Amino acid sequence: MFKVFVRVPFFLSSLWLGWCCVAIAGDTNKTVSLLLIHTHNNNGHFWENKDGESGMPAKKTLFDILRSNAQKTQQAVLTFSTGDVNTGTPESDLQSAQPDFIGMNLLKYDAMSLGNHEFDNAPNILKQQRLWANFPFLSANIVLKRYPHQTLVKPYHIVHRKGLKIAVIGLTGRQFTDNVAKHNIRHLTVLDPVTHSQEIYRNIESKEHPDLIITLFHAGHLTHRLMESKKIEQHLIIDQLQLKTPHIFLMGHDEDTACIEPAYDKTKFCRPYLHRNTWIVQGNKGFGYVSATKFHLKDGTLTAEIQENIPVNLHKDGGTDRFTPNPLVYKILDKYVRKIDHLKQTEVAYLSHALTNHCGRWGQKPVSLLVLFAQIKLLNVDFALFNNRGIRAGLPQGKITFLDLQKITPFKNKIVLIKANGRTIMRYMNRIFQHQKPQYYNISMEIHSYGRAKVLDQFRVNNKPLLPEKIYTFTLPDFLINGGARFPNIINDVNFEHEVLSITYEELMLDFFKQLPSKHFNTQPFIEYASLVNHVATCI
Repeated sequence: MFKVFVRVPFFLSSLWLGWCCVAIAGDTNKTVSLLLIHTHNNNGHFWENKDGESGMPAKKTLFDILRSNAQKTQQAVLTFSTGDVNTGTPESDLQSAQPDFIGMNLLKYDAMSLGNHEFDNAPNILKQQRLWANFPFLSANIVLKRYPHQTLVKPYHIVHRKGLKIAVIGLTGRQFTDNVAKHNIRHLTVLDPVTHSQEIYRNIESKEHPDLIITLFHAGHLTHRLMESKKIEQHLIIDQLQLKTPHIFLMGHDEDTACIEPAYDKTKFCRPYLHRNTWIVQGNKGFGYVSATKFHLKDGTLTAEIQENIPVNLHKDGGTDRFTPNPLVYKILDKYVRKIDHLKQTEVAYLSHALTNHCGRWGQKPVSLLVLFAQIKLLNVDFALFNNRGIRAGLPQGKITFLDLQKITPFKNKIVLIKANGRTIMRYMNRIFQHQKPQYYNISMEIHSYGRAKVLDQFRVNNKPLLPEKIYTFTLPDFLINGGARFPNIINDVNFEHEVLSITYEELMLDFFKQLPSKHFNTQPFIEYASLVNHVATCI
């Protein structure tokens, strides 16, 4: 039995909170209020988690409330995703995100921009996802290498609401290629959105004559400090545009709200901010929130009000409000959950202690150490490496299943065996540490900082000094040997020998637990080791 909890969001009450505006030449005879419903970084969370948080059935209830209240005041409602629908839960990943796109159809999305996680799968999967979706995928700066004037998907889409003609443009950020497996985009070229955007906007204004332009930009907003530096992509794009049309940027990728109003709790309320003549909006913390922002267009002036970042049944951030799952959406998506129920039943191992995926932002994580340790034992290598963000979930105490292993490394990366001498490895590791601190096992080092530069010293493998001429073997995900996550591209480097294995990380972990004499596995040493190398009391 479902009960519908009706909650009127704060900004849809009678309180008027408009605060600033921008006047731009447009159709001065049109007066329209708009409500933009916006999500980003859903990352496979079409279904509620084990604590009953988030999920598309509950979001449908929230969307219906927002739209119902908007209808009462004749607001035009538009619903967008700024990308990263894919990758994050086994229920979604093992079904190529089909339930996510079916859910988005039921929630009546108008369009989405392409995020980097849309390219975690082979090109044929993205093609199939476009067929599942009843709304367009957008990106104006991802083009085909063979036909450089042809975009992979539609560059923009026209939406008509309440007498307004609205041009919706998709853009994908500069760091896209750093976050994508190169073999999935070898047929594509990602144009710099800053240098190639002027022509896109100019053509849309001259050809379509829209009343409003909305850019769905999968790039992230970063921090207020960087925002003030005016060196982030959306600022650089806006700075070179001379638009006559009111313009809104909806952001994605990063999970921090773009707030400049300190008087408000940015996890729930945020003032969109104005850069030159463009409003910039970013929601909060990905899949657990829905962003809802009201705009008012009158006499050529676009005014923004308070943006509400609405938590969807979150226990920590959501207070006492609860959105009861929509029965129809629940019934339809429940079928996809049940398809993989059998994978939840088979016990792979029984862990003595939970292994967390958090121990400081760049610290060595207990669950990472287990994954890397398993490679050393099964593949007989000297050490193992992984990018910091490549490990996405921890493991619970007690019974674990294949689905738990799938959550740790959801990217379907193959394991690569690499051979190189100590001198080459030292150069390689120094290059890696200029950009990030990876997850590693069976090596140690001292890290010296000279300004922004990092220099490694006292490098040891298996607690022995690294020898310049000795040949060592180690492992990497195939994503990294091609230059992913800003690792050095070594695919054609003659100083490295590499072999791509046919096994994925979750498959290796399954084999690791199968070869143990008992399903009961003591994980306390990994917690103790992580605490030691991270110089903290404990990593739990």
